[in-house]
Amino acid sequence: MGVEELVNGSFEKSKKKVNEPRGWIERWDRKGKVYRYGNWGILDGATKYFHDKGFETLTIVTGEAYPNTAIKLVEGMGPNCYAFTSFNATKLNYAAVCTRYADFSWNCYSDKKGKSRDCMSSGALLAAMENLAVLPNPYASEKIDTLNLQNAFSESFAAILKRHYPKSFALNKEVLKEAPTGKNVIGNIPMLLGDKTKNCLLMGKSKEVSIAVNRKCSSLIFLHTALGDMKQIKGWDWRNWYYGFPVGDYRVYYSDGSIKDIPLRLHDNIFTCNCPPLSVALLGCRYVMALKNINGNYNFVYQYEWVNPCPEKKIKRIKYIHDGVYNFEIALLGLSTRQVK
Repeated sequence: MGVEELVNGSFEKSKKKVNEPRGWIERWDRKGKVYRYGNWGILDGATKYFHDKGFETLTIVTGEAYPNTAIKLVEGMGPNCYAFTSFNATKLNYAAVCTRYADFSWNCYSDKKGKSRDCMSSGALLAAMENLAVLPNPYASEKIDTLNLQNAFSESFAAILKRHYPKSFALNKEVLKEAPTGKNVIGNIPMLLGDKTKNCLLMGKSKEVSIAVNRKCSSLIFLHTALGDMKQIKGWDWRNWYYGFPVGDYRVYYSDGSIKDIPLRLHDNIFTCNCPPLSVALLGCRYVMALKNINGNYNFVYQYEWVNPCPEKKIKRIKYIHDGVYNFEIALLGLSTRQVK
């Protein structure tokens, strides 16, 4: 194994004709060296051209990748490095790339799964992303306990939505058509939600709240969402935050005085409640719950399971800590703990 030279398709594309290479490609002195050509997508003309010149033709896919007349000339395929950043992997086209490459590798001549939008709407792509979000937990038990947060809840999720997005709900007294309360099974996890008037704990820059746990557990399971304006995230910020944009941390306090931070990152283990419905397959979330609002649209909350690295220690409490990078608030609707087997 090692690093091998790859000619990227971006360097040869003609501005006028996408499938015609520039003239300097013809002037290369090969001298028996094996060159690999990575084309953007499976473009028949460019793929055939370089294959006929003796190049090993690969394809770099950041969107749809499906068989066409040149597919048998392609000797390999894969995403580029930035496709695996959380900022890109949660977009519909990148999510399809990350979760379907193995299938393309073995079945690329007979792929019949349809386009990415079909995979998303059928639930297949979401199921694949949610399976990838379940991390190994050697101390995991099947038994799960809920935490009663009713006394900690400060207001209703509907009231928070109306305050954050006044234009969307200005003419309506009601906000959510669907607002589950009490005991629920969410993503196959028992969770205890609040009542209709108080079912949400809002945390933010001036609301760093603590939650008592007082038990040993192999994992913590959060049901939460973020609220704030995505415009505060600038176009190239993802270069600084490859694993998601920071919106604070959950700080875990153990009984022996040690602490552990759980980073909360947009596009990974949490996202905004009003995102486009085709962008909710987050890398770290095991389930996305859609709540239908009065306008016929949806608001989303995300279930994230954090594997406790110290299951032998009792967790005394959890505290939300704002990191000061962006101005988002976190709404916590439920918290469960998985027992230690």
